[in-house]
Amino acid sequence: WDTDFATEAYRQHVKVLAQRQ
Repeated sequence: WDTDFATEAYRQHVKVLAQRQ
């Protein structure tokens, strides 16, 4: 796994969750 890619994907996921609330 590419750590930078995983971190970016995690941030995108959190961002989506934040927008849904």
